[in-house]
Amino acid sequence: MSWRVGMRRRVSTDIDNGGSAFPTSFNRDYPNEIVGGMTLRDYFAAKVVVGDEIGVRYAEQLLGRAMPDYAAHPLANAIFWADARARLRYIEADAMLAAREAA
Repeated sequence: MSWRVGMRRRVSTDIDNGGSAFPTSFNRDYPNEIVGGMTLRDYFAAKVVVGDEIGVRYAEQLLGRAMPDYAAHPLANAIFWADARARLRYIEADAMLAAREAA
């Protein structure tokens, strides 16, 4: 994955992120510094509602790893499910961007 250094953070150039979700801020004291804020992809991902109906096999396929045993590794299990929900949100966000581009 290639990266370019943004004004305040690193921004991936491999994923179509839809650009800035909100107007960018401009600082007249520093005209070369633009703070883009949240991307449209991030905004869409934040708005996606992911229910609790994700099955174990589906989540394992999404992440490419096995679900840790809850009794033995409760924190690792919680991280696994958080990762699965986040991955699903970005899959939905990418689909929204593709539909927006096709329209």
